[in-house]
Amino acid sequence: MKQKKTVPSVLSIAKKEADLSKLFRILAFISAMPAMGFFFYIILSAEKWGYSGAGKLGIYLLAIVVLILPLGLHLVSKYLDRNRDD
Repeated sequence: MKQKKTVPSVLSIAKKEADLSKLFRILAFISAMPAMGFFFYIILSAEKWGYSGAGKLGIYLLAIVVLILPLGLHLVSKYLDRNRDD
């Protein structure tokens, strides 16, 4: 007997996207506070560590990237929520 291929229903796809959106929202929440703390720690300590010029700029850019990570995760969750049809 030939077995029929099943196509995933729209409801199951929407449920997976909702779960993915919740996952991104939880990751953004968990990573927000340590990222902000790390950002300010790096900014305040770069001078103390003896970095100057390009080294200090690199440290600042690293701190900004770490700070933007939770925001990016939050925006991905918002994008997934917006594109989901209930």
